[in-house]
Amino acid sequence: MLFQFNNNNLPMVYLKSERLRIFLQIPRENLNKQFGSTTSDDLVPDFLLLQMKKATITSQVENPLTRILVDVPLYHQAANSRLLGVPGSQIEDRQYQADLGGITLATGHWQDIVEKNKKPVKSLLRTMSENPALEWNTNRQSMEEANEVVMVPIIYDFRVKLMVAPAIVYKKFVVDVPSEILVAGISAEVNALTDVNLCTSLQQILFFKTLIDEMEPFRLAGSNTIGEEKEISPITDSGVDCNKGDASNIKTEKSTQMAEVPIEFLLTCNNVRMAFHKFERSNATVSSDDVRMWRRYHHPNRKAFAERRISMDSDVTEVEEREKEERNVLTDPTPLPEDISTEVGYEGSEDESCIDLKTEVNIRLIPLISITLTHPHIFFSLSSTEQKMDLSIYNLLLACSPEGFHLPANSGKKIPWQRDFPTVLLETRPGKPDSKSDIPPALLTLTLSDILSNSLSLNCKIERPVLLSASEERYKQVCKIIQQFGEYNTAKEVFEHQPDTVAT
Repeated sequence: MLFQFNNNNLPMVYLKSERLRIFLQIPRENLNKQFGSTTSDDLVPDFLLLQMKKATITSQVENPLTRILVDVPLYHQAANSRLLGVPGSQIEDRQYQADLGGITLATGHWQDIVEKNKKPVKSLLRTMSENPALEWNTNRQSMEEANEVVMVPIIYDFRVKLMVAPAIVYKKFVVDVPSEILVAGISAEVNALTDVNLCTSLQQILFFKTLIDEMEPFRLAGSNTIGEEKEISPITDSGVDCNKGDASNIKTEKSTQMAEVPIEFLLTCNNVRMAFHKFERSNATVSSDDVRMWRRYHHPNRKAFAERRISMDSDVTEVEEREKEERNVLTDPTPLPEDISTEVGYEGSEDESCIDLKTEVNIRLIPLISITLTHPHIFFSLSSTEQKMDLSIYNLLLACSPEGFHLPANSGKKIPWQRDFPTVLLETRPGKPDSKSDIPPALLTLTLSDILSNSLSLNCKIERPVLLSASEERYKQVCKIIQQFGEYNTAKEVFEHQPDTVAT
């Protein structure tokens, strides 16, 4: 299969697209059958939207990938003859590049889409005293308020570049007998141009589980169709005598060629953040304790800024010691007393300003846990002489939300940000810089060698200090988060066993 992925079997592709949207919808009745009354059905989304704003695919790349050469003399001979860049030549270094921008993956409720696409009701003026402009503005305002479509993104505005260099195969004919010579292997590279922010709620996880179950019959039908085609295909005699030994040798040579196609793959990214949260309904009002909680965790350093302004003419060392105390991750930030005011003032965010707009919170957003990886790097190389994989992570941050922390999930706040996970569980510190380059080392460097053989070797290096913040409060909060994940994972299994119990 890999040997067929070469320059002779692939066409030249030029594609440019501006906007692409794919909708995957599950009927609400199927969701109710899957989960029953074990979860809040109205909070579980029923459709998935995949949107891509721009896509470009070309067969002529600007910066071509380096090749894994198998037949070095033949490759250099083609390079000297300038055949590598000629489309359709016998030894062509064809490569593909795909630039995908504005990738968004979001979930929502299909009923909102249906309501949005309904035709507006035309108002009829019954008397001459009615104002047409007033009636038109009133109907338009009510229509916009009722038909607002709220999407909860999982990935938003993600840009990625993919580059693939298929194998180079030279076909030659000796006495009208074709033969194929492998010149270079397969190379691929995936580069994330933006940070990867994956924010998933527990309700979205339930939706994806149901979506996989809904697509299971199609997968089984496709596998059964392929199996039937293999059984029906007859074996006919061509009438030409052949040597069975030669046929077995040809099969052995083809399998050897497929196994000896070298592959290189590289994956790079700047930052990867995975955050998990959940939604729940609540009729509680926004109290002053909630506002103080948001100020405590979202703006823990405003007191330090005030002290820095007041102590401009005081001892510098005293200010530095106070700043170190503020940055200590082992101690939880303490709220300011109500009677103490700062000179810098306080700039309220949208979370706290909602108390002036409305006091009823219908849906709460509860952040659970977040993990951030800085500069992840994956590279693996597979060939007949070497099977190797390298993995490196420069920095790691693991954080969660404190007990009782919640946010109002209004139309402008549907996903948690990094500041919504103020309780740090694990973080890394800068290590000893390199003596030559003066660059701090990476946190984790993992190397796997001979991964396709029985003698697997592992080499792991941890070259950065790791700070683990532990306390009784953090331990209880982590146990509570794990319990919530377990409840959502077992909700479907419990309901699936209910019909069997009733039948017996």
